[in-house]
Amino acid sequence: MRAGTSWLHRQTAAHPQVWTPRRKELHFFDRLLPETALRWAWVERLARWQYQRIFWRGALAGKVKGETTPAYAILESERIALIHRWMPGLRLVYILRDPVERAWSHARKDFLQFQGKTLDEVPKDELVAFFRSEGVVRRGDYAGCLERWLRFFPMEQLLVLFYEDIYSRPGGLLRELYAFIGVDPEFVPPGEVLTRRVNSRPPQPMPSEVRALLEEHLYPQNRRLEELLGRPLPWATG
Repeated sequence: MRAGTSWLHRQTAAHPQVWTPRRKELHFFDRLLPETALRWAWVERLARWQYQRIFWRGALAGKVKGETTPAYAILESERIALIHRWMPGLRLVYILRDPVERAWSHARKDFLQFQGKTLDEVPKDELVAFFRSEGVVRRGDYAGCLERWLRFFPMEQLLVLFYEDIYSRPGGLLRELYAFIGVDPEFVPPGEVLTRRVNSRPPQPMPSEVRALLEEHLYPQNRRLEELLGRPLPWATG
């Protein structure tokens, strides 16, 4: 969440060999999938049919099919196991952003969208409580998210991208993505699709005390994350 998934969805949807639902976030496996599908086989079969039905147009056209739902990153293991049963050959794309910047962007969106106020209007204790909430902490624990998914899917079926590369090398990022999902990597989306910012907000400086708090809570995972990925991160690892 708040890591460039809207931009990424727009790029995949633009490719002529890809079919995606018009709506970006299906939330099938985190919201629509009934809990009983994890217990009763007949409910799981019905849920599987309902999910496959979403993609019938893409299947008839012989296109690569997919969806973009950031909340899947924090799914529990039981639901990831079900996804693996349904789609063991699934290709997974996980796009990461500096977790401190991601959390700040998350707060700016949520307070404005759900409470109608900017972060300048939010009391410090309320802001701290937001950053320490389960949803924010789990979304910032990239290593934990990856470890849960990698219990079921091999690393070669996972592509990890960085939000920061959207600005520094968008074309190279897309070639990497297209090649990974098995479509023509040389396809270039129209210029306005490739470079236009999606779902963005005007910048707002982060107070130093907020940055210090977030770094203290989110940066300890950086070394573990680098070990999982086998490469350095594009943000500070202090």
